[in-house]
Amino acid sequence: MSGANSDQPRHRSALKSRREALNVIWGASVALLSGALPMTAVAAVQVAGARVWPAEEYTRVTFEAASGLRHELLSLKDPERLVLDLMDVDLNDNLRALPAKISADDPYIRGVRIGRFKPDVLRVVFDLKTEVKASAFALPPVASYGHRLVLDIYPATPRDPMMAMLDRGDAGGSTAAPNMAADVPRDEPDKAVASDRPDPIAEAPRASAADGGTRRVPRPASGRTLVITRARAAGAAARKRMSRSPSRAG
Repeated sequence: MSGANSDQPRHRSALKSRREALNVIWGASVALLSGALPMTAVAAVQVAGARVWPAEEYTRVTFEAASGLRHELLSLKDPERLVLDLMDVDLNDNLRALPAKISADDPYIRGVRIGRFKPDVLRVVFDLKTEVKASAFALPPVASYGHRLVLDIYPATPRDPMMAMLDRGDAGGSTAAPNMAADVPRDEPDKAVASDRPDPIAEAPRASAADGGTRRVPRPASGRTLVITRARAAGAAARKRMSRSPSRAG
């Protein structure tokens, strides 16, 4: 009996230690769930600029940030929409200003809507005026520009370039390449280009995507000029052939 009585204090002490350990574990769990303990969180990426360049050939939208932008591009029907999901990106003032940068005469984009799709996914929806083809690609930092995500929006059925040029000539419009300095948004004066030399990031449409966007292709001044030039060349060739042919006696 005396041996059994001597074991009781040790048993009680063991039970007390277990209760205390369980209380510590329970308290830590509650604190963790309530946010009392610090938790490691992924810092959201801040978009430093969002720029838009509309053109007949295609419209280009560029997002710039200090780090690379993880993204996913989707195409939706009825109505026509493009969905660009940005991962771990904060909805800041630079992104909120994007819808106001869509011009009414943009040939492809009707409007832009931005909202939080999931806690870690920011969704940018482009409401379209017509069926399009789109591509998204990343560009590395260069000069004063950071990482860029470029979205190019093309027509689903490309126009014949000769017919497009003739239409512009008949309308009396100029097809000269846009001034790169003028294309830089006014809210980013530190990124203005001092001369007409193409910007190294080649953000404006009609730049070649294959060579990083640094090469631009010159185009004739108008469709009428092209037609008149060809007619004059044909007339000169005909006169030259007539001068070389032997005269016939009457």
